[in-house]
Amino acid sequence: MLNLSLDHIEVPKGYKERLDEQGCKYYVNLDTGAESWRHPGKYHALQELGIVDCPGKTRTVPAVLEALNDWSVEVPAPWIRVQCEGMIGYTNADDGATQFEHPYANPGNVFPPWVPLKDPDGRVYYWNEDEQRAQTENPYAKIRNDALQAALAREAGYWARKGHPPPWVIEEKAVPQGRRLWEWERYLVDYRTDSIVGIIAARKPQREEARRRQREKDDSR
Repeated sequence: MLNLSLDHIEVPKGYKERLDEQGCKYYVNLDTGAESWRHPGKYHALQELGIVDCPGKTRTVPAVLEALNDWSVEVPAPWIRVQCEGMIGYTNADDGATQFEHPYANPGNVFPPWVPLKDPDGRVYYWNEDEQRAQTENPYAKIRNDALQAALAREAGYWARKGHPPPWVIEEKAVPQGRRLWEWERYLVDYRTDSIVGIIAARKPQREEARRRQREKDDSR
């Protein structure tokens, strides 16, 4: 698994490793005070490999939207998905325009136009001139998010069928604290979302286990 090749990476200067109550590691940026579950050295390595988005590199499509390019994601008319120079592209059948972003990445090009406006109190709402109606929810954000979530669900299903986590989910070892009824031994960190997404193994603290055995011995007398 990929995490084995990252175990040798040390915490870079400017960061401090700390532990939460479960013994899970998190990292503090000493300059900004920002906290993250992502090991900064491993995160940089995954960026260099192109597994997670690298802010220092120009990308045609943001990493989080690349899942929309899955062939199972529908393409709304008049757009057609095509293979272009070894990449997935989209051609507008009406005007011949071609782009590398899925049309859902910019829903305003596909669906009736919504115009953001402000009410007298400064609150933003959206007005659709064609349909003569308004709403407070950003319609384009919802359209894009729904399509993205469907694509990400397909992606998650693919890795579930593989039987192991995707390369951006890294297994970490917890540090025993000896203060809780159960301790985490190993857990998974999603380096895309900066979140703990699973527990691999947990055990009772050795101190607690010793106390349990002593109680059983005392009860048997």
